[in-house]
Amino acid sequence: MEKKSKIALVIDIGNKRCDGKLYDRDFLNKISHTLLPLYELIQSLKKCGVECITPDKFLANPCPNKKVLLLSYLTNGRTEKILAHGAIPFLLLVQESPFIATRFYLKFKLISSRFVHTMGFSGMKRQASSKTNFQNINFPIYISNDTQFSELSFSERKDVVLVAGNKNGERTKALPLKLLYGLSVRLIYPLRKQIIRTLAENSVLDIFGRGWESEDSEAIKKAYKGPLASDIKYSTLSRYKFTLCLENAIFPGYVTEKMFDAMLAGSVPIYLGDPDIGLKVPANTFIDARRFKGPKDLHNHLVTINETDFTMYIVNIKAFLSSRQFKKFTHANFINNVYTLLDSYANR
Repeated sequence: MEKKSKIALVIDIGNKRCDGKLYDRDFLNKISHTLLPLYELIQSLKKCGVECITPDKFLANPCPNKKVLLLSYLTNGRTEKILAHGAIPFLLLVQESPFIATRFYLKFKLISSRFVHTMGFSGMKRQASSKTNFQNINFPIYISNDTQFSELSFSERKDVVLVAGNKNGERTKALPLKLLYGLSVRLIYPLRKQIIRTLAENSVLDIFGRGWESEDSEAIKKAYKGPLASDIKYSTLSRYKFTLCLENAIFPGYVTEKMFDAMLAGSVPIYLGDPDIGLKVPANTFIDARRFKGPKDLHNHLVTINETDFTMYIVNIKAFLSSRQFKKFTHANFINNVYTLLDSYANR
């Protein structure tokens, strides 16, 4: 603890709106509940005497009496300034899709070479620099005692829900990514849109998020219910039998909060994303969209699921959420992993 008190941690999530706000739980939750594991990490480090500061405060006052380490979510325009002010590039965190952070992924080998440690998705390992200590990241899920697992019966629930923004990836990004990361990285947006349109046309889907009002499809416009505040996401998911959990890319290791948010709310995930998902999550807890010939086949399967089938999914989900296997995805595990890295550095 004494050695940790001599360390300051600059935490840069690449969003200037968060400057000076990392201690504000409500503010972070309004941006995204996926930032709450970071909030818990900061609170835990604070108790150990580790000062956590945002880039704006560090650049104004570089903490000359402490060893300053940088924890950076991807990199951005301020990264070089932070390093030039004496921060050590300690931990690089990757939690974004290759089709959203494409420039970062294309330069990942060079970027990772500067950091002592890197946490990224398993598909990135082949491009990680040998100069960094690379380890697979499990997207940290914030576990709250306030989260209520749905006890609604099968008949009380609506059919399918999607909570996501209307994003579209450029096909031109696929080729350079495949050259570096292999054929396992695939653009998901065309298939994702087909699934959404098919379920909407069959009137079994409600959509929450931003950008769907501009869709050409009348069925999607009709299914669209507007944006959704982060603090009511779980209570919304809990009213549905199934949740569409369609990632922003098909890429090894790229599993985000989508599947686990559905499970924690008591809704059965319909999943498409990580090709290795079956190695991480039991197959009897979700519906694997890859099993079907196409969106129509998926829809036909959903309408055949009866109350007995649904109840078995729920029983299996509850068992998984209570297992050691799920603990790897919790914010507590993420905090422990960061602590391990800090301990190894402080005790050198």
